[in-house]
Amino acid sequence: MRQTKNELISYRIGRSEECLEEARILAGTGHWNVVVNRLYYACFYISGALFVMKDIELDCKNEFYQEFNHKFIETGNLDAGLGAIFLELYEKKEEEDKAQIRKYEPSEITVLIANAEFFVNTIFAEISKKD
Repeated sequence: MRQTKNELISYRIGRSEECLEEARILAGTGHWNVVVNRLYYACFYISGALFVMKDIELDCKNEFYQEFNHKFIETGNLDAGLGAIFLELYEKKEEEDKAQIRKYEPSEITVLIANAEFFVNTIFAEISKKD
């Protein structure tokens, strides 16, 4: 079954919200490393919704950060701080994926959650404008 553009946007927004909620729950139980993964994917999914809204197609998920930066940050369409948030979460997720030893402190996670929430809310507002 082929999905409409609006269905795909709604799905990705929903997945982003789910990932944020999962991160909050995991943070509450002290599973700090998994929180970073969920925060990255919250940003990944909301960015994906923005790509769909703007009719930008990507071949693979590894291009998301680079294309987000190229299409929205370098062009000045979105604040560079958003790119920095996404990059930080991307790099931390990559550390985990490559089995690097990393221990997070609760204070660090609190900042990452706040940053990811800001990112998601800002992109959601952008999507809601529907140019």
